[in-house]
Amino acid sequence: MTDSSEGFKWPSAKEAKYTWMGLAIGCDFNMLSQYLDVIRNHRSRIQNDIKAYINDLEKDGNVPQEIYEAKIDEMDLAKETERVMYACFGISVFSVIENTLRKFCMNNSITVVDRADWGIKRNAIEQNLNVDFKTFPGIDEVTELRLLSNCFKHNGGRVDSEFKKQYGTTLNNEIKYENKDWKNLVLKTQQFLNELAQKNVL
Repeated sequence: MTDSSEGFKWPSAKEAKYTWMGLAIGCDFNMLSQYLDVIRNHRSRIQNDIKAYINDLEKDGNVPQEIYEAKIDEMDLAKETERVMYACFGISVFSVIENTLRKFCMNNSITVVDRADWGIKRNAIEQNLNVDFKTFPGIDEVTELRLLSNCFKHNGGRVDSEFKKQYGTTLNNEIKYENKDWKNLVLKTQQFLNELAQKNVL
C-alpha cells in the first residue's frame, strides 16, 4: 500500500483465517482507497492547472477579463464535479457492501431472492446466524452510506424522507457529499465487513 492510500488496512491473520472474505474485503478496500485518493486530489489539480495557465498568459501581456470570469466558472464546475464524484464513490462503497452480503449468503447456504435488497439480505443473515447487525462496528456508517446512495440515485442528491427521519435535516435540501468524512466512512465500513467475515462458516 502506498502512503497516499491512508486508512486502508489489509485484513489481519484473524480476520482472514478460515475465510475467503478477509482477502476479498482487503482487495475491495484497497481499490476504494485508491479511488478516494483520486477524488481528493481532483479540485486541487484543476486549481493548479488554471492558475498555471493564467500565469503563462499574464507573462505574455494583458489578460482579457473574460479569462478571469472563465476561471470562476471553471472552479464552480470543478466543485460540482467533485460533489458528484464523492456521491458516486459512496454508491461504489455501498455496492461493495451489498455484493459482499450476497456472496456471504451464497457461501453460507442462506437463501435470498434474486436482486434482494439490503434489508432482505440483512434479515436473512441475522435470522439464519442469530446475529444482530446493530452490534457490529461500523453499522452507523453503513446506514449513512445506504441513505446517501439512495438520495443521489433516487432524489437527485437531495434529502429524502428516510434521510430526514434518520438525521433530522430539511427535506429536499442538497446534500454536500464533498463535505462528508469519507475516510472514516470507508474505515468503519471495512470494520463492519470484517466483523461479518468472522461469521462466515464455509
